[in-house]
Amino acid sequence: MRIQNESGFYLMVELQGQVDVEPEYPGYEHFHPFWELIWADVPIRLHCGGECRTVRAALVPAGLRHRVSGAGKAGRMLYLGFRFAGSAQENAVQPILLARDAGVDEACAALLSMPQPQFFAAQSEILTLLSALISRLPVAAGAGHRAALTEKVRQLCAPENHYSVQQMAGMLYVSANYLSNVFHTETGMRIKEYQTLVRMEEALRLLVSTELPVAAIARRLGYANPSYFIRCFEQRYHRTPGAVRQTETGNEKE
Repeated sequence: MRIQNESGFYLMVELQGQVDVEPEYPGYEHFHPFWELIWADVPIRLHCGGECRTVRAALVPAGLRHRVSGAGKAGRMLYLGFRFAGSAQENAVQPILLARDAGVDEACAALLSMPQPQFFAAQSEILTLLSALISRLPVAAGAGHRAALTEKVRQLCAPENHYSVQQMAGMLYVSANYLSNVFHTETGMRIKEYQTLVRMEEALRLLVSTELPVAAIARRLGYANPSYFIRCFEQRYHRTPGAVRQTETGNEKE
């Protein structure tokens, strides 16, 4: 299950759990390919990057090695792993310590008190809580995020990929409108325009460096209709693929 929050980001829960924390609970070092919210009803110790902090709540970025241990009091801990638009692109190297917040504390305490079957079914409550937290993070709206998101779109537009804008948006955990707007702001081009440009450049390379028929090149680049591919090529280069091949190689092969 996932939701789209007011900023256009998609959120998806990857992990959720509750654990009893003994006063001297040692914990173990680990990391996740997604972000993690840690919240406890007593102080706990968060070990990360050679530092140890006593906390009640923290957000741990994706890929960051960390360990949680007891801090002298018995209690319970909630942990929620999640993905969102900024999580894979930013290079955060420190956990984000969360100040005490009545709304967050109340929501986390309610989740922690649920019986396990109810807790694992509480996706809506969890996503609402995470959405509120993400809206406060600089990782979710900064220029670095927009640049990284744009670069990811460029990679997904590689000629061997045939993704639609909707598919790219789903893979990057943002709405299609948000992704289109960010890409246009950063590059001055629409995603479909950029995708067509990349495909036409690859088509030109294949025409002059291989003997693949035009119809085969069209299929390789994601065009089911060779006639449409030829029209797109003509709009870009003002010549047909056959004419380009004949001029460059002296061999026309449709």
